[in-house]
Amino acid sequence: MRVCRSVKGGAWGGDEDIHAIDHKGHCVQLSGAALKNGHVDSMIAEKAKAHGWDVAEGNCHSAGFDQKVWHKDFHKDGHNVHVSVWTH
Repeated sequence: MRVCRSVKGGAWGGDEDIHAIDHKGHCVQLSGAALKNGHVDSMIAEKAKAHGWDVAEGNCHSAGFDQKVWHKDFHKDGHNVHVSVWTH
């Protein structure tokens, strides 16, 4: 994956959406209140980087993607995270 928008000032947090673009040109978006926490964003970005994915704050739509092709909601320990995949 590649970064589509860098994190402002190198700091995480404050945005409920993070995303990354895969080698096929799909944008994978994670959304949820837990992602406002910079520590959570940083942990996800670190794990993703170990697998070759670069994560950026913001949503797929703002990165130029306009068609949501898949989505699923995950609920664990009182946290809700929505995962979606977008294309052009």
